[in-house]
Amino acid sequence: MKLDAEIRGMSIVLLGDFNPKIFQPAWFGGHELIRPTEADEAEVEIVHSEVTRFRLDWVVLQVTCDRLVVETVQDAFFEASRDLVLATFGLLGHTPLRSVGINMEAHWRMASAEACQRFNRVLAPERAWQELLDQGELRNLTMRAARPDHHGGYVQVQVQPSRRIENGIFLNVNDHYDAAKPSATGPGARAVMEILRENWESSRERSLSMMEQLVRYGDF
Repeated sequence: MKLDAEIRGMSIVLLGDFNPKIFQPAWFGGHELIRPTEADEAEVEIVHSEVTRFRLDWVVLQVTCDRLVVETVQDAFFEASRDLVLATFGLLGHTPLRSVGINMEAHWRMASAEACQRFNRVLAPERAWQELLDQGELRNLTMRAARPDHHGGYVQVQVQPSRRIENGIFLNVNDHYDAAKPSATGPGARAVMEILRENWESSRERSLSMMEQLVRYGDF
């Protein structure tokens, strides 16, 4: 049984109050958060008062009025993406932030379509559905639980068929942290950045462990 995922991704999601028009490649380049050449060559999809989205070779950033997402599908840039978030809100410490999600996702290729079906039946037993649905199959399973630590928030696991690889499964772990209270130096910004900094490694390790346990449980 192969436990190495074929495709892995990571995203950091911040909830708060943002001004999307600030978050342009030129702003990041001007503050030396990315290289000037990266700012010049960024693929800008939209810059608007309600949403900004641009893409670099290694990361995608999208901001709306209440949500900021930094995501990458390159393992080598997971930590660089985290550092970009920390550095950005080191400068924008006044930004009201309420929560942060450290999200890990992965696509596993299974041996066959039959193996996918067996895995799905383990998580969604056929017996529970056979009297309700004709040839039903798992399309989206979401489980949410309380956090295993002192932080507010939750841990959510999602299972779907992979849309990226044939005979694959997609797993996503959303490790969501709520800020305990506003910071004296900025409404929640410092507290949320400390959560991200202090829990980065443990969050990633826990998410990977959970995904691997699910894969083992499926026994494909």
